[in-house]
Amino acid sequence: GTVTAKTYQFDNWRVYAQLYNVFMLLWTLGFIHAIGFLVIALCAVFWYWSAPGDDKQTEHGVADAVKITLRNHLGSLAVGSFIVAVIQIVRLTLHLFENRIRKTAGNVEAVKFLLRCAQCCLAYFERFVRFINANAYIVTAMTGEPFLDAARHAFSLIVSNALSVGAVTIVGEYVMFIGKLLITFFTTAIAYLICTGTAAGKEATGDSRAGFFFVMIAVMVTSYFIACIFINVFGVCIDSVLLSYCYDLEQHNGQEKPYYFPSDLAKHVDGATERMAAKQQQNQQQARDVE
Repeated sequence: GTVTAKTYQFDNWRVYAQLYNVFMLLWTLGFIHAIGFLVIALCAVFWYWSAPGDDKQTEHGVADAVKITLRNHLGSLAVGSFIVAVIQIVRLTLHLFENRIRKTAGNVEAVKFLLRCAQCCLAYFERFVRFINANAYIVTAMTGEPFLDAARHAFSLIVSNALSVGAVTIVGEYVMFIGKLLITFFTTAIAYLICTGTAAGKEATGDSRAGFFFVMIAVMVTSYFIACIFINVFGVCIDSVLLSYCYDLEQHNGQEKPYYFPSDLAKHVDGATERMAAKQQQNQQQARDVE
């Protein structure tokens, strides 16, 4: 008999290869970010769960946090960042599909509406997953649980202390936003004073003034991004201490098992919770009055 050979050529392999490359890039970036997040969370956990002079207090917090992260928790970080990367690549695929539909089928309003609804749902779902991931990493730092168990535990802690978590989160967001603005403002003001105090700044005219304003804008943008980096570290510490506080309440009773949190922390959290509860009651009362 005769043998016939057929060759199949996959014409669209480049598209899938590029999607794979983008997916691996997103996963790698998310994985690196998760490592940094867990290192900072571990440092905050070291502080919360140790008293001065205690055996649990570490002398090399960052080095020990890096060692624990690389030795014990890379798998959990890889799983969490993988989930986020999958959602991101699905959103990118939907965007490419929307562009293809526009080219082939024209500007179909129904398809555009459905795709944009899907993009909106995926965007909110990604934010929710990022929120759960961050709290799961903090629980992993506290208890050493793997990712899925830590995510369930973190969700249960947040639900059990929803009012406290919401109140402190809102206050923290305002504080961090104001901190970014203040750092940006003072850095730009100092740069302005330095530039105008020099001889070149005093004699600046015409085109040199345009260059001066460009330098000020560059300083402002750069200082804002640097402020965001440092304030985000502060935000991770706030979240870590808050979730440690919730876990402390879950594990101890203040009598046979004394709490680890200082009295000032409990006072601030309780105060924020009371203000949040009063605000909710006021909103509910206003809604009833409108009805």
